Amino acid sequence: MKTHVMLTLFLWFTATVTYSQVGMTTNNPNKDAVLDLNNSDGTNTKGLLLPKVALTATNSPAPLSTHIKGMKVYNTTKTTITGSSTNQVIPGIYYNDGSQWILENPENTFWSTTGNSGTVAGTNKIGSLNWSYPLITRTNNVEATRIFNNYLIGTSYPLTGGSATAMAVKNGTAGAIQLIDGTQGTGKILTSNSNGLATWQDKPSAEVLYPNFVPAGGGVALNTVPGGNGYVYTGCSLTLPPGKWLCKLNLIMKKTDGTYSAADSCGSIVSYFSESSTSSTSTTNTSQILKMRNMFPPNSLYGMIEGHIILENTTASDKTYYYWAWYGTNSRVNMTINFPAAGPENKLIVERIY
Repeated sequence: MKTHVMLTLFLWFTATVTYSQVGMTTNNPNKDAVLDLNNSDGTNTKGLLLPKVALTATNSPAPLSTHIKGMKVYNTTKTTITGSSTNQVIPGIYYNDGSQWILENPENTFWSTTGNSGTVAGTNKIGSLNWSYPLITRTNNVEATRIFNNYLIGTSYPLTGGSATAMAVKNGTAGAIQLIDGTQGTGKILTSNSNGLATWQDKPSAEVLYPNFVPAGGGVALNTVPGGNGYVYTGCSLTLPPGKWLCKLNLIMKKTDGTYSAADSCGSIVSYFSESSTSSTSTTNTSQILKMRNMFPPNSLYGMIEGHIILENTTASDKTYYYWAWYGTNSRVNMTINFPAAGPENKLIVERIY
């Protein structure tokens, strides 16, 4: 009996020393494995069933007593933590790094840093499923962007007065935005057309004087045959870049025959800008807001016309506008004036309206 017991102990000790691995369903465990669950012939038909536990949060070891580095479990619950999604858990396989639970990253559930294939629009997405949890990106562990229903850069929440904006940028130093599209340049300003297409444009002076608006020899002859001779292109034009402009006109007019008398009565001058030198259609519309009305005084050789006209170039390039005028009265017959007349009093000053 003693001999049999000693033999048994010897064989057990020999097996223990010879093999530091344990094999279940195999008598030839992998030498690098502590535990080998594969069949000897490789015909595996069953898997490893991990312990099923109900985790409470990634930063809590519960229901375990403490964080154990290398521990792996299958979590069965989904938790909701008020005010934060940072430590929430969902069903899946978790391993512990010694201080927290980490969800394993299956390819068909999470986005891979090397890219994903087979994604479906409307099904696969990046982001959260409710307003309380925005999508946050970080660089060097410092928050870079945050997306609610708008895109925030440099700020965690919409800026004051800009809750309805699609994008907000906050920067502690000058130069928060850099836009290079080939139209940029020193001193230029960013403007847009009616479709919201933004381009860099030269910044005009507060007021721009057009000294050559009136030709050297003056404008055209306007007569007062009842009803006038209709609208006539005066020979004056100006070219404006994209934008909205206030045109301030100060122009002189003169009777062409060089005479005047107390019997003269006043006449009416109407002027405006057209986009054509051959068509008298008022630019944009025929609203009187875009026209100037002035009077030629009685018993005078000269008269002045002063006023403002607003022009808006909604295109992406420069546009030329042509100045038209009409002169009429029911009390004068065959009286003709030169408009605009040549003279140093003529001025056109244009100012951008922002």
